[in-house]
Amino acid sequence: MLSLALLRTRTRKGSITPLFCSDNELELAKKVIMEFEESLKQKERKGLLVERIESLESKHDYKLVRGLYALLERRCTF
Repeated sequence: MLSLALLRTRTRKGSITPLFCSDNELELAKKVIMEFEESLKQKERKGLLVERIESLESKHDYKLVRGLYALLERRCTF
């Protein structure tokens, strides 16, 4: 589950619906996963991974990148 701050929604006629990833955004998910894999491969500190994720946040939807990061981070051991 994502925190409320990272949840992407649309409100229309009093109805709240979640925004799901489009095909373009799935490519972004692959980039985020690749950043985690590269960090593991290089045995980098978590701080370096965070810096690279922040660079993605400046180019793409902040909530989407941060949400993907949060989900992946939960599955990792640093």
